[in-house]
Amino acid sequence: MGVARRRCGSRGADALCVSARPRSTPVSEAQSSPRPLIERISADPTLRKRSSRFLGLSFSNRFRVGWNSMFSWTLPAPCGPPLEHCFSFGRKSRIRPVLRLNLLGLALLWSSSAAAQTLYLDPQFGFERTGSVVYAEKPAGSPATNIDLLLELFEPTGPDLPAQRPGIILVHGGGFVSGSRLAGRLISMCQEMATRGWTCVSIDYRLEGDEPVLDPAFDIVETLVAASGETADATAVAAAAEDAWAAYQWMATHAGDLGVDPERIGIGGSSAGAVTALLVGYLLDDIGVSEKGDLDAVFDMWGSVGENPSMIQAGDPALLIAHGEADTTVPVSGAYALRDQAEAIGLPHEIHVFPGVDHGFDIFSVEVSPGESVFERFVAFFYQHVARLGGAAVPSSSVGSAGALVFILAAMGIALRLVRRPPRKSAAAGSFSARPSGHGDSKHI
Repeated sequence: MGVARRRCGSRGADALCVSARPRSTPVSEAQSSPRPLIERISADPTLRKRSSRFLGLSFSNRFRVGWNSMFSWTLPAPCGPPLEHCFSFGRKSRIRPVLRLNLLGLALLWSSSAAAQTLYLDPQFGFERTGSVVYAEKPAGSPATNIDLLLELFEPTGPDLPAQRPGIILVHGGGFVSGSRLAGRLISMCQEMATRGWTCVSIDYRLEGDEPVLDPAFDIVETLVAASGETADATAVAAAAEDAWAAYQWMATHAGDLGVDPERIGIGGSSAGAVTALLVGYLLDDIGVSEKGDLDAVFDMWGSVGENPSMIQAGDPALLIAHGEADTTVPVSGAYALRDQAEAIGLPHEIHVFPGVDHGFDIFSVEVSPGESVFERFVAFFYQHVARLGGAAVPSSSVGSAGALVFILAAMGIALRLVRRPPRKSAAAGSFSARPSGHGDSKHI
């Protein structure tokens, strides 16, 4: 009774799997075709023990066909099942080059895929959220009393985190009269950024109804806002800028505890939050509150600072603008004015205006190009201008993938040892000697 062959899946007529059945006659050196590898393992106690230890299997009858089928299914067609066509046995046993090359190719493919996850650009970590963190106390009301200003903190978790990571401050909208750090858009953004390796905060700030009392250093902000034609309460706008700047100071001061690089921080906001982010990014250095280089990029989601944004100067943070062309709350003309000023001074910037889109659109679904959402563009922009400011970010998996490649190559070496035949014995002793199948070596490049 010989070796039965059966067809395997969709490999075609040449794809035959090997299933082992007991032979009625012993195998001798005179036979022209080699025995299938699975029969060699089943027949030889030493090979069976070594193979089962390597694969974690007991080579009973119920495993034989599955083990053979697995190899017949995974081997490339040029190698050609049955399995013995891919192996040559003898004094210098070896895996045929085609199998060796394909195993190496699989290892390299796995390594390349792992390395494709780029730190700060691709999701690869967990995150931890800490709620209601007090980042400052500011006076409000009449008579004035200090109130706590809160933020939501999102930090990446997992192995291989850099000691210093870039940070992001996000500011909610609401016309300076409403809104919260718990706004769904900002929470989602912070979660997504944390999974990419960023430390992100979403902040509260004093609103018009809080009757904020300004620090004297921000009185000029109130004056400039009032003169710009901004319809919101100028004191509330200036207070929002003061509070967002306090959030930056909190992040920079606690950079060591947070694992944040104080030289790599960006800010962004939506609507009123975008106005706030623009003031912090481009005005505060002009009035001596901040210094150039404190912030590296600003994300403006449907915000504006009027028709003459001359506060944007050379050396200021890079600017990303996203605005709906049909916005009736904050006209798109303000976005174009920002764009024109950035172009005039050579400031790194991008503007994305969306026809037919109104105020407050979903940045996770609206696309700047096929397959790339506004949020993904934001990630790429901040990766370029914030994350890489202190040096090129490296693939987070570079060390791990190299180690995995070494492991795979080591496993290939073990597999080589498994298929080496024992020292040749005589046919009279009941052993066998398998000869090469006669197929020429083939190579895949």
